[in-house]
Amino acid sequence: MDHTTIESQGLVERYHRGLLPPDEEAEFEEHFVDCSQCMEQLELARGLQRGLKTMATEDAALFPASLGAKAAASSSTSVSIDQVVTK
Repeated sequence: MDHTTIESQGLVERYHRGLLPPDEEAEFEEHFVDCSQCMEQLELARGLQRGLKTMATEDAALFPASLGAKAAASSSTSVSIDQVVTK
């Protein structure tokens, strides 16, 4: 397996997301174990995923569920064309 194929087919990302068929996954694993470039890319993808999960958890803690329900209810308020024209 060469880097041209890995990059053109997005194998690092597909591997990280669990989207490779078993035979292709095994072939990629054989390659990346000895490839510092692919290992680094895979670690970056994993780190990004962990960072995004952490941010989502922190954001959820800052935005209580009760506020989320109130915001959703207020954003669904609609105005009829008659109300807009008469104002």
